[in-house]
Amino acid sequence: MIRQLLLTALVLVAGMSSGAAQNVTIKGTVNGLADGDLIEFVPISHDNSPALAWSKVFSGKFETALTVDQPYGVHVKINHCYTNYVFMINVDDNIVLNIGNAEKVDYGNFISYTLSGIDISGSFYQKRYEDLMKSRENLDDIREKFMKKYKDIMEKEAEMRKKKDDDGLKSILESAEYKTMSEEDNEFFNTVQTTYAKIFEDNKDSFWGPMMLLNLTSYLSPDMKKYYEAFSDEAKNSYFGKKVHEELWPKGGKGNKIPDFTLTDETGKSYTFADLIKGKKYLLIDFWASWCAPCRREIPNVKANYETYKDKGFEVVSISIDQKTDAWKKAVEQEQMQWPNFLDQKMAEIFKVKAVPTMYLVDETGVIVAENEEVRGDNLGNLLKTLF
Repeated sequence: MIRQLLLTALVLVAGMSSGAAQNVTIKGTVNGLADGDLIEFVPISHDNSPALAWSKVFSGKFETALTVDQPYGVHVKINHCYTNYVFMINVDDNIVLNIGNAEKVDYGNFISYTLSGIDISGSFYQKRYEDLMKSRENLDDIREKFMKKYKDIMEKEAEMRKKKDDDGLKSILESAEYKTMSEEDNEFFNTVQTTYAKIFEDNKDSFWGPMMLLNLTSYLSPDMKKYYEAFSDEAKNSYFGKKVHEELWPKGGKGNKIPDFTLTDETGKSYTFADLIKGKKYLLIDFWASWCAPCRREIPNVKANYETYKDKGFEVVSISIDQKTDAWKKAVEQEQMQWPNFLDQKMAEIFKVKAVPTMYLVDETGVIVAENEEVRGDNLGNLLKTLF
């Protein structure tokens, strides 16, 4: 009924039965959105995890209900785009989330929303989360002051690099101010590491440990396994503990077969792995985005190797995670990539891509023979030379 003005989604967490009663409600108001705009509540992670719940906005209001069996920290997403706000959900919470304004920010290649004037109540763990995040806020303040303090010299350095003025760059790098800036920069990141390590250590016995490990980092590197290994069994068995383990010890990777997939191009034609590898010996799968500078820097290297080995059995397929079709098309045209190109964010989920660029070289049977750094820069050409 129109009077309901609500859409409700029930999401079942592993181990729950479909007959479980909804035990959390989230409702509120938001300014700045149109009727039909979508609000999602997505668990903190480094991948594209599905939403726990969602609602459409009508007359500036939204409401949804869900079932959980443990606490979750969730990102607010609007129209599938991330915002700057995270809040906590726990069993039996009745949350009221009022958003003073939701402002769409278009960066050209991707979109986000900035939420302001937020008032939240009914979340059992919200204050605890905000207290933990104060350390991050203090670090952000320190970094902001650092950027303002050294703004001029950083701009001069960038200008010299852009102009390829080696003498001018050398003069800047050898200046007393630049050396002081570098020392402060190193000191700052040492402080970040120490601060974060203490948060993980202090919260190793509950879900807070792995959740904050995910929340305070962009990705997990092998040296972070020490944090997971220090977690209690309770922490490891939480939703976030399992996500951390999955990222640090991925099931896929070198020596494993890639998952089955189907890609669809702009004309609606579908391609499977068998279609793409047909007549070839090796396929380089490149996850990228138009806004990703490291991705764009790697393309000339891939192009050079493609020209050398395409007639010997080497194929490339590029899969963009761009939000905007126009930005993707423009980048493909600019880079003049002559191999199959697709725009497909769901593929990144299937391959559990955490960040771009991510690259896999697979053989004709679908087994990954090399990945990421092993197929970037000179490594790609050296490997292909050996294989062919």
